[in-house]
Amino acid sequence: MNENKNLSSCFLAPIVLWVGFMAASGWAQTGPLMMTKPFQQERHVELSGSTVAYQNGSTIRTGDNNFGLTIYDAQGRVALLPDSQRLKFGFDLTQYDIDTNDTGLPKTLSDQSYAVGFRVAKFVSWEIGGVLGTGFAGVNPYSDGNAWYGIASVIASYEFNEESNLQLILDYNGNRSLFPDLPLPGFAYNRKVSDVFRYTIGVPSSSLIWMPAEGLTATVSGLMPFFINADLDYKFTEGWHLFGNYGHRVDGFHLDGDDKNRRVFFTQEYAEIGGRWEVATFAELILAGGYAFDREVNRGFDLRELDKLRDISEEWYIRTSVQLRF
Repeated sequence: MNENKNLSSCFLAPIVLWVGFMAASGWAQTGPLMMTKPFQQERHVELSGSTVAYQNGSTIRTGDNNFGLTIYDAQGRVALLPDSQRLKFGFDLTQYDIDTNDTGLPKTLSDQSYAVGFRVAKFVSWEIGGVLGTGFAGVNPYSDGNAWYGIASVIASYEFNEESNLQLILDYNGNRSLFPDLPLPGFAYNRKVSDVFRYTIGVPSSSLIWMPAEGLTATVSGLMPFFINADLDYKFTEGWHLFGNYGHRVDGFHLDGDDKNRRVFFTQEYAEIGGRWEVATFAELILAGGYAFDREVNRGFDLRELDKLRDISEEWYIRTSVQLRF
């Protein structure tokens, strides 16, 4: 079997491609999400940070070198004017700290992006907005010119009524896991059916949110029914939640001295359970434990065609997180 895996030739290629699109940072706080996701009522600041510490493991195919990993994430957005849709600032930060004697892997990797979101025009039931920003995904911020990338989006939203709206999106992100060199279209039709059920039908992602019983919330999102992220949250007493979730993670970085059209991708799947504590009306603390599997390091232009560099052993992890809203 050829160890260089060409994903575009396998029957799961369409699914993998959409996974790359959904996992792209362009759909995070420095992409269209900055404008399409409303703030909670009377809130104008959202900040979050997390640390994921994995049990020490090993790389496979390279003499079983040791491999330890800690991932730090921080993101946020701020409404810069009283009308929260007029002007926003957002950021996304990710850092990989790698402890390994594998000389083929770097010790640190960083993806940092910053963007401004703004309303361009509003007329009748339409609202047009945009996002502009830049980012760096590489080894040593900000020394590698090939690791810089641009961010740009145009979002058109149409409100049918208080329960439903449509969003049309054209998104460009130079560090996207799929087609980083092209602007890609997307859309989302959002509808609140009742107080206990709402859904989004769209591309690249759809979602369902259902509250079948008091305190219980189930969320399913992704390219359904093929590719799914799932979360189940139970509020068992005031301010305390238990949850479980399953998902995927893809992060891409440019390595110093590598071809400017090649990046290294870290991919994994995970399942976790944990607790969430609403410390106050503006703060939440999260502690979770999980298991990461199908962990790989690959190299290529994007997810359509990758050369596998490393398999990483499956390991347990602990995640801590804090979320603030003002």
